[in-house]
Amino acid sequence: MKSLKQVYRILLLLMPAVAFSLFTYSQTLDVQGKFTIDDGNSEGATITVSKNNSVIQSNPIKGSKFALDLDFNSDYVLIFAKPGYVTKKISIDTHVSEAQIAEGFEPLEFQVEIFKQYEGVNIVVFNQPVGKFRYMAEKDDFFYDTDYTKSILSQIQTAEKELAEKAKEEQASIAQAQQQQTAQAKAEEEARKVAEKAKAEEEKRIKAAEEKAIQEAKIATAKAEAEERAAAKAKEEEEKRKAAAALEEEKRKFAEAKAAEEARKVAEAKEEAERRAQEAKLMEEAKKAAEAKAEEERKAAAAKAAEEKRMLAEAKVEEEKRLAEEAKAAEEVRKASEKARLEEEKRKAEEARLAEEARKAAARAAAEEEAKRVAEAKAAEEARKAAAKAAAEEEAKRIAAAQAELEAKKAAEAKAEAERIKAEEARLAAEAKQIEAERAAQEALKKQILAKAADEERKRIAALKDAEEERKKAAIARAQEEEQRRQENFAKVQAEKKSKKDHYTPLPDSRTEETIDDGKKKTTTISIIKNNYLTIYTKVVHTWGGVFYFMDGEDLTEVEYNNRTKPE
Repeated sequence: MKSLKQVYRILLLLMPAVAFSLFTYSQTLDVQGKFTIDDGNSEGATITVSKNNSVIQSNPIKGSKFALDLDFNSDYVLIFAKPGYVTKKISIDTHVSEAQIAEGFEPLEFQVEIFKQYEGVNIVVFNQPVGKFRYMAEKDDFFYDTDYTKSILSQIQTAEKELAEKAKEEQASIAQAQQQQTAQAKAEEEARKVAEKAKAEEEKRIKAAEEKAIQEAKIATAKAEAEERAAAKAKEEEEKRKAAAALEEEKRKFAEAKAAEEARKVAEAKEEAERRAQEAKLMEEAKKAAEAKAEEERKAAAAKAAEEKRMLAEAKVEEEKRLAEEAKAAEEVRKASEKARLEEEKRKAEEARLAEEARKAAARAAAEEEAKRVAEAKAAEEARKAAAKAAAEEEAKRIAAAQAELEAKKAAEAKAEAERIKAEEARLAAEAKQIEAERAAQEALKKQILAKAADEERKRIAALKDAEEERKKAAIARAQEEEQRRQENFAKVQAEKKSKKDHYTPLPDSRTEETIDDGKKKTTTISIIKNNYLTIYTKVVHTWGGVFYFMDGEDLTEVEYNNRTKPE
């Protein structure tokens, strides 16, 4: 919108620009102009041409310029419009003489600017043309009617001032709405970030708890497996030690028996054959016992390897192989010794038999003791495994319970968060609804106030218009009365002249001008005597803006008045 100074500038833009370029005269009046839209573009804008009160064309305005060819001797109204904006009209009177048409005219140029329309602003003034152009004899060209422009200037200024205030109010309202929208979006974004942060922290905490529980379970499992491997290794070492000790004991006993046999060689030569047979029998029994014991130990080792989840199967197989090889080597040594003894010793004493029986009894006792120890170890191992299994099951139950508790807690917290978000959304919706209701109430109140103000303004304008009409009528009546008095005086003078015909003297051609200003109006009287005939021309300019022209009391147009009173 524009200030008062800018309003004058816009109105002055309606004056035709002086064109210094070469042009070609034609049978139409060339109209060129610039069209601008305050705070907008020309999209949707149109120019409608009315000729002699009939619309002859309506075209969209593309860009900021327009050009028209208007026929002479017609009354045109150019209507510049765009939806949502104030429509403006320009009146162009192209009436001129044929001689003037033949001489041609320069292009008529002017600028029109339209403004955005707002509800509640009185724009009645724009129902009439904002400018009028017609042929001016004194300028010998088409020019804008300054008297008409002055008569509507104050109304245009008032309307455009109200439009400017409405534009400011709209911009302030838009800015406030944008600020509210920005603040609301910012609050929603912050709430979303807080919720996402809380959710991320909760997920992180839950994940850490799950990882900790899994890590603890892994550590417990690894610890149990390590303890089981350590126990198995210790047991394997103990078995190896016992097997080596048994082998050493067997070698020791064999060496002792061999020494005893050698000491008794001479004394027991006679009973060599009996001892040899008895020895063979004893050796066979010892062989069977050793084989039975080895088989027993192998079976126990295999059962133990199966019970320990075959974790030491490979090592046990290797051990069994090594034991078998050692047993085989021992057997070969024994056979070699036996062969040597059979070849070299022919006698065996009864003492050897008794010693062998004692050895056998000791071996049986040792075997029974070993079987008892193996049974106790096996029972202890089974008890340990059962305890470990029970502990593992208990730990699994504890982890499952903790996991279930964690899931229940997560579900409860998620439910609580969802309820909180739902409550927050409901609160925001209620607040938005309340704000909308308040805004609607304010808007309704605003519309009511504006409607009331518009109605009062219409009444005020109607009253002013009626008062103006009354003033115009009174002024016209006074002017007519004054002119009638002048005419009566003139008739009286003419009658006196006629009665004194004998004394009549022809009047010379002359032109006199007199101006009287009584404070309410300025009356200019021009008396012209031509061909012994007096014609009185009167121009009355009222302080309220009305201008009237008369010739001997009859109405005249401004052009006729100016043409007829122009000095020769």
